[in-house]
Amino acid sequence: MASCSTVACGVCDSQHTTTNADYWCPECDEGLCFNSNHANCVGILSLENVIQTAKTSVLLETIDQNLKDIKMNIERVVKDRTQNLVEIKKQKQKFHDEIKQVRNQINEHLDNLEQQILQDLHAAEDKIKSHIDDQLGKLTEHTEKLDLLQTNMSALKEYASDLQTFLGSKMIETEIKKHELFMQSLYKDDSLQKIDLNCKIEDKISDLMSAVTSFGSISVDASSPLVEMQSEKDKQAQIGTLNHAPPTTFSDIKMTLKRKFGFTCVTGCSLSSTGDIFLLDYSKNRLLILNESGTLKSEIPLSKNYPVDVTCIDDKTVAVSFYSSDQIQIINILTKTIDSMIKTTSNSPCLCYRDGNLFCCNTSIGIQRENVSGNCSSTLVKDATMSDWSFVTTSKDKIMYSNCTNSTVTCCSLAGQKMWEYKDQLIRNPRGIAVDKDSNVYIASSGNNSIIVLSSDGKQARKLLGRDDGIDNPFGLAFDVKKEKLLVANYNRPVFRLRLKWHHPVQFACGICEFQHTTTNTEYWCPDCDEGLCSQCLKYHNASKALRNHDVISVDNYKQLPPSIANISPYCAQHDRKFKIYYCPQHGSICCPTMIYVAEEKVKSQIEDFLRKLAEHSDKLDLLETNMSAIKEYASDLQAFLGSKMIETEIKKHEIFMQSLFEDSSLQKNDLNCKIADKISDVLTTITSFGSISVDAGSPLVEMQSEKDKQAQIGTSNHAQLTTINDIKMTLKRKLECIGITGCSFSSNGDIFLKVNVSGSYSSTLVKDETLSNWSFVKTFKDKIFYTNDSTHKVTCCSLTGEKIWEYKDQLVRNPRGISVDKDSNVYIASQANNSIFVLSSDGKQARKLLGRDDKINIPNGLAFEVKNDKLIVANYYGPSIYEFC
Repeated sequence: MASCSTVACGVCDSQHTTTNADYWCPECDEGLCFNSNHANCVGILSLENVIQTAKTSVLLETIDQNLKDIKMNIERVVKDRTQNLVEIKKQKQKFHDEIKQVRNQINEHLDNLEQQILQDLHAAEDKIKSHIDDQLGKLTEHTEKLDLLQTNMSALKEYASDLQTFLGSKMIETEIKKHELFMQSLYKDDSLQKIDLNCKIEDKISDLMSAVTSFGSISVDASSPLVEMQSEKDKQAQIGTLNHAPPTTFSDIKMTLKRKFGFTCVTGCSLSSTGDIFLLDYSKNRLLILNESGTLKSEIPLSKNYPVDVTCIDDKTVAVSFYSSDQIQIINILTKTIDSMIKTTSNSPCLCYRDGNLFCCNTSIGIQRENVSGNCSSTLVKDATMSDWSFVTTSKDKIMYSNCTNSTVTCCSLAGQKMWEYKDQLIRNPRGIAVDKDSNVYIASSGNNSIIVLSSDGKQARKLLGRDDGIDNPFGLAFDVKKEKLLVANYNRPVFRLRLKWHHPVQFACGICEFQHTTTNTEYWCPDCDEGLCSQCLKYHNASKALRNHDVISVDNYKQLPPSIANISPYCAQHDRKFKIYYCPQHGSICCPTMIYVAEEKVKSQIEDFLRKLAEHSDKLDLLETNMSAIKEYASDLQAFLGSKMIETEIKKHEIFMQSLFEDSSLQKNDLNCKIADKISDVLTTITSFGSISVDAGSPLVEMQSEKDKQAQIGTSNHAQLTTINDIKMTLKRKLECIGITGCSFSSNGDIFLKVNVSGSYSSTLVKDETLSNWSFVKTFKDKIFYTNDSTHKVTCCSLTGEKIWEYKDQLVRNPRGISVDKDSNVYIASQANNSIFVLSSDGKQARKLLGRDDKINIPNGLAFEVKNDKLIVANYYGPSIYEFC
């Protein structure tokens, strides 16, 4: 056997003395000499004996068990992550189908609207066509009659006697008069108005192209892990923890009445983080909101009858369930409106909230987990006996629920595995359920009007309050862990709020001596070890490599701490390990993809990468297991001892890795969430038409012409002389202080517009002129169109049908721009190149310069004439001016 003389005593080494080790302390993981202060420690072994019994020691069995535990946990985690991948795939398909369904609905909706507007378009066209066809039919009849009259006139001229000619012409004149009246009626009754079809596309339809930039959003929701670590070591550690610092037991609990609230018929209650109290009035269908002092802040009428349970989601929203209903309402307590509704598999009268999920008691099914966003649900606990009045709560890694029918209280893990079930005559028709910080369970036993407390392991129960304490048909319970207060929702009596009181025994005996069945007074306290020390044990404590860095204080100083602070242990009550915080750079930030496939692939990639890491650890554990078998079979005692220590170190790394999975949120359950954009959803409800079809009637583009009208016009001119261009004189009325003006106009009430933007949906070509420049202006007056051509220096007059009447071109007019007309059809031209205003006669034969640079004309563009007041506005580029006749 190899010599062990090279192993030094750890305690002596810390005191700068070299002494060979005679013993080995597995707890301190160091060697000890015979004279060291570890003489009183329990469990110190001879190093030689340790080596000799290495193969048969508990260490190898412990390592074997640790290997099995870690491999078992890896298998459970792999199963959980694989199941999560399956759920992600199902959620992806669900949202894919939902998006397609919405898209198809929108397509069908828009197709229907398109069909409707096309029908309107065809109907409008048919109506106009019918009207015009009717007019053409009448005109054809009149044309045929006129042809006959024309034939008769020719016959009269050729063959009739004078008497026949006179009387016949009078008869034909009478007929012609009828046709003239018909033609005049066409103008008077607007039959000859130019009719245009107009289509106005609905603004919301047009906005779809610009306002809707995405179909919706995809996010990944993470919730608490559904898998938990299990090992023999943890069970032993928990037992060890109980020996050192037992938690508060249910036998220590006492309650005192803190306050009564004057409300009855209350079935459900809940508390917010700010201290607000939520009560459900079953009989009056309302949600009551009270402040911490019990003053009513507000009440919200509920849209459904028989509300049963309420749970607080955050400071703004609560979830409310109803009797015999599969609907849960998410209510905004600030706006008093329903934010959303969740439909469950069956009746879900009672519920609680945790980490973005609602846990619901589904009648005849079990405990259902519903995501608050309503996009995912799963059954955690299957219980076909679940009754309508079963209540549920969660605490740490457990789910607890009551079953009113079976009079049972059940505790399960978050994965749904039953941990314990309590049934006894002490509890009858249990309803509300709540848990304190030490996992003691409070039950509203409505069958015997009492509040029962159960121990955290479900093995012991005690009546806490009864009818004499005011308990009468209790329903909901709510526990404020921070303030240690219990809220009891009585149905027949007022709601109670009670304060819990208990005694925390603090032991001041030396922990090391007590462990050796010796009672010694404590003089010091080690917060890290969470136990007292006598002066002798303090020396051993400070010399130990594992303990020498602990900050020890006097027991007198420790007594100065309040009991609530002194009872805070540095060890996790669940795992008996010191609290540690790990930071995982891989999950240091959250990435939310915006497309469903990207989201699924990202989550899938993360989980698959995670599974690869688990596979690597599993392979290494298989190798360690093989090595352990080899050590047992072939290694020497020294090799077995040192080799097992090396393997133990490696196992520790794997244990730390598994623990980190829970601490860095790697095992959180991931759910895909899809939110269809509101503007997409609104298409089906707010867009009720594709647009509108209208018929616009404009001035007739055809004019009546006859020799009689020409003679009448000549006769009129003899009576009232028209204003000629030689009579026109103008003076500057006012100059407007603005520049960069190219266009101008007058309104009917005299307002001046310097910029006008006219939109239209219909266009047609009246005058074809390929030489038209970018700076050509146009004006209509009576039955004529006037326009300028900047590039050809021309001014043209056409009829409304586009027939050219006259055209003017002369060196007097250069680069003509703006154009306007007065009441006598005299035409005013802005000649930009020579900074002047010209006036043309109505027949386009004469022209005269009216205003020039001396009259403040400076790069003129637009012109506008106000006929009523005989005013002309000139849109000079460097300042508009208004002129009037003088």
